[in-house]
Amino acid sequence: MREHGTGAVRRTSAGNVETDVGGVTSARSAPDPATRLAELYEALLPVVFGYCRARLREADA
Repeated sequence: MREHGTGAVRRTSAGNVETDVGGVTSARSAPDPATRLAELYEALLPVVFGYCRARLREADA
């Protein structure tokens, strides 16, 4: 028997993500690897840019 409403997140053998929240189970397919890479790049770009800018300012000082 399966416990409902646990908020558990599981990855199926097909790579899909299944969540169980409030007794309702929903499933969504895993994003394309290229999409995941693009999202990671977009998230990290400001961090890397800020780090490089700080290092350049430090070098100029």
